[in-house]
Amino acid sequence: MLDGLPASELAALVELGVSQEGIRAALVAEHGSFERGRLRVAGRPTLDLRIEEIRRELGRIEEALVRGRSRIYR
Repeated sequence: MLDGLPASELAALVELGVSQEGIRAALVAEHGSFERGRLRVAGRPTLDLRIEEIRRELGRIEEALVRGRSRIYR
C-alpha cells in the first residue's frame, strides 16, 4: 500500500506519526490474502476480527493524513 510512495511522501507520513508496519505485519500474517481455509487459525482471533484490525489501522492512517492536510492524501 505505502511501498509505492516516493521517499519524500513516506517521510511526510512518518512526520504525521504513520507507519506502514502495522498494515504490512497484518497482511504478512495472512500470507497476503484472506483465504477461506484460514478462517480460523489456532491461537489467533477469527478472520472478522483480523480484518477489523486492518480496517482500524487504515482508519488511523487516514485520520493522520486528514489532520496533516498534506498533498499525500489522494
